[in-house]
Amino acid sequence: MGNNTVPVWIGISITCPGHTGGFPTCTSGPICSICHEEYNEPLGHIWIDPDYEWIEDDAKVKATATCQRDGSHNLVETVKTNFVLTQPSTFEDEGAGYYEAVFEDPIFQKQIKEVVVPPVECAGGDDCPSKNFTDMPSIKSTMHIPIDWAVVNKITTGTSPTTFGTKNSCTRAQFVTFLWRTRGQPEPTSTENPFTDVKESGFYYKAMLWAVEEGITAGTSPTTFGPNKPCTRAQVVTFLWRMEGSQEPASTENPFTDVKENGFYYKAMLWAVGKGITTGTSDTTFGPGSDCTRAQCVTFLYREFAQ
Repeated sequence: MGNNTVPVWIGISITCPGHTGGFPTCTSGPICSICHEEYNEPLGHIWIDPDYEWIEDDAKVKATATCQRDGSHNLVETVKTNFVLTQPSTFEDEGAGYYEAVFEDPIFQKQIKEVVVPPVECAGGDDCPSKNFTDMPSIKSTMHIPIDWAVVNKITTGTSPTTFGTKNSCTRAQFVTFLWRTRGQPEPTSTENPFTDVKESGFYYKAMLWAVEEGITAGTSPTTFGPNKPCTRAQVVTFLWRMEGSQEPASTENPFTDVKENGFYYKAMLWAVGKGITTGTSDTTFGPGSDCTRAQCVTFLYREFAQ
C-alpha cells in the first residue's frame, strides 16, 4: 500500500504521488489510470492553413481551420463582408471595388475579393437593379437611373429590402455616408469624436470622422453633429462642393431669387448649377432650406460622378 502508484484519500480529494498511463489530446491532459484525474497540460491545437468560402453572393465568408493533430477538431467562423467602392461605374463604363472580410479569431486572415462594378443599364423591366423597391419612380423620371446607380455601386441599399425611401428626407448621417462610400471609405486619421450626439456604434461613425477631417462639415454646433436631422438642399450641395475641393464656380450669375450672396452655400450652389448637378426647385428658386430627399441626394451624386 506504500508504493507511489496508489492514490491517497485526503478528505474528499484524491492525490496521486506518481501519475501513470493516459495520453494527452488537443483539449485535455493525460488521464491517470490510477486516480483517473487529468495531469499535465493538453497539447493544444496546431491549425492547418484555413480554407475560405465566399457565400451568399459574396455577402459572407466562411472560414474553416482543421487541427493537424486531430482532423475532427475544426474552428469555424462566418462573417459578413464589407464592400468598398474604388471606382464608381457610369451609365457606359465599368467601375471597380472589392469585398473584404475581417475575422475576430487571429487564426484567420482578412480576405479581399476584387470585383467589377457593371455599367448602370436599365430599361425599367426585370433587369432593373432596383426592381425590388416598391417605391421606385418611373423609368421616365430623372431619378430612376441615379437610384439604380447608387444600388449597383452599393452607395446605399435602401431603407428596407423592398423600399428605397425615395421621398424620405435624407439625414445628415446618411448623406455623409453616401459621400464616404463614393470616395472608397477612406480610413479617418483620427478617432477623436467631437460630438456628444454621435456614438461609435453608429453606421455613419467613420464617415462622420472623415467628413470632419476633410472640412466637409463642422457639425450643427461645436458639440453636435445632428445625425438624424434632415439634410437641406443647401447643405447637400455644400457638402458635395467641399468634398470636390471647394472649386470656384464657372459663373457668378445667380438665377435664384431665394439665394442671397452672403449664404454659406452661395458658391456651392453656383458651382452645382454650373455643373448641371441641380437646376433648382423651379426656374427662379433653389429651395435652400428644403429637405433633400434620398432620391434627390443620389441624383446629385450621380450627376457629379457618373454622367
